Amino acid sequence: MTYRPSSWRRSSRSGTNTNNNCVEVRLDGRTPQVSDSQFVGRRPIVELDRTDYLAFLATVKSDL
Repeated sequence: MTYRPSSWRRSSRSGTNTNNNCVEVRLDGRTPQVSDSQFVGRRPIVELDRTDYLAFLATVKSDL
């Protein structure tokens, strides 16, 4: 089965940030991907396994 990447999502805390200076996430099949929206068209995409992605989220949430 072929998966298509989902749409990029950003935090609701980003509000209406029009300068695209946000971290975004999406799923490519079952693989979480993280990217910086500031680099539209040439954005770096980091793929994480589930364990690393959950650790990333825990770190981000602990700094809020």
